[in-house]
Amino acid sequence: MWDLERYSSNTAVIDDKGNNLSYGDLLSYERELCSRVESRSLVMLFARNTLGAFMVDNIPKN
Repeated sequence: MWDLERYSSNTAVIDDKGNNLSYGDLLSYERELCSRVESRSLVMLFARNTLGAFMVDNIPKN
């Protein structure tokens, strides 16, 4: 949808403790998440407003 690779080294998210994720990090997480979700699946996200909400490591593998 968006050309995030173009901005991969730029900061995308900063939390209240000063931790940050780049657009490149988000792309990596997006690719990992897509590899774990079957086509035509419904995905629900219940999360707090933290960087951990973006982390794929928190998602169980099938």
